[in-house]
Amino acid sequence: MTQADLDSYADLLRTNILGSWVRKGSSVAFAYSEPDLALSVPKVIVSRGMQMPEEERQHYSGVRKDDEEHPEEVGPEQEKLVYILITQGRSGDSLSKVVIEPTLDRSAAHAMHEALNGYSTVFMAAMLKVNVGKLKDDSYSFKAVENRRALKKFDKEPTTKFIGFWC
Repeated sequence: MTQADLDSYADLLRTNILGSWVRKGSSVAFAYSEPDLALSVPKVIVSRGMQMPEEERQHYSGVRKDDEEHPEEVGPEQEKLVYILITQGRSGDSLSKVVIEPTLDRSAAHAMHEALNGYSTVFMAAMLKVNVGKLKDDSYSFKAVENRRALKKFDKEPTTKFIGFWC
């Protein structure tokens, strides 16, 4: 996914309408809508942001018994991310649904669920959880980044008015 892909969905991401089908109006206003018609062959587009970080991939083996005693060891980096998915059906970009999932596993399950029901997941990205509330703020620009370090860089600079999307 590129900056152009992110820009094409920027207005939809700013609506802050999550988990519901919305129809794009003539003046870029979005309104709630009935679900779109399913596709006969849906697709799932997966971005770089939908990968488990290397340090967690090496240690990932499900939930360990001692995780409750040491919660700081349960993927602290993973917990700081959320995953944004945009789903569409036959109407294409005029009727879409935005979903934010808290984990990589849930985002993958959501994309699979949508595909099994005939809907395409056309956009996926990871972003820092702290930036979810800033999505509807027009003073922030969206920036596609290529790795986790770049994603964190925007958050560390308080004067930066960017929200990074790892896509």
